[in-house]
Amino acid sequence: MSAFIIGSTGLCGNFILKHSPEYYKKIFSLGRSEPDNASDSKIQVILEKDSTKWAEKLQEVEGPIDAFFSGLGTTRAKAGGLDKQYKIDYDLNLEMAKAAKAKGVKKYVLISSIGASSGSMFPYLKMKGELEDAVLKLDFENTIILRPGILLGERKEQKWFGNKYFGIVAGWTAGTPLARFAMSPIHGEDVALAALKLAAKPTTEKVTIVTGVEVNAAAK
Repeated sequence: MSAFIIGSTGLCGNFILKHSPEYYKKIFSLGRSEPDNASDSKIQVILEKDSTKWAEKLQEVEGPIDAFFSGLGTTRAKAGGLDKQYKIDYDLNLEMAKAAKAKGVKKYVLISSIGASSGSMFPYLKMKGELEDAVLKLDFENTIILRPGILLGERKEQKWFGNKYFGIVAGWTAGTPLARFAMSPIHGEDVALAALKLAAKPTTEKVTIVTGVEVNAAAK
């Protein structure tokens, strides 16, 4: 069994990479920079700074790929505006999903966000919802979408002012009955474990969507 991961330098993607050797014999990680947790001999890191070549890099992988995981995403501040964030979070993600489909990948796993909806009035959640809709139209044999709540864990940059302090408060409710009342906070590592466990679980369902506290339950 083999897996292909993008977004391996992000909070959730890096933990997917860390734990993937427990589930797959061969793992490919594609990104612009070297990820952490890539020392296992089963992992092959593919570095390509030009993301317009990523789809080509995926096609160059020899042999079949059983599962494709996307933890790819950026922040509006880091990207330099919503339009540029959209090019990564939506355009690049969808391009890679199409490439995965063309490669013959049967199982596609996407880390999305709680509240994602193409009808949302919030630009970020609308973008995430539009990506989900576009991916579902590709009709993978099995599509798994995780919509975690507030992500807890160390980041290279904070998403918004005060996030560090909100994260501390939200962390107090993680894994407790109060979680659903605090935007379902969850550690990035638990999101990764949920993604891997759901992907490994046999199912006849074409589409599996887990959201909020359900993601935490899947991790356990």
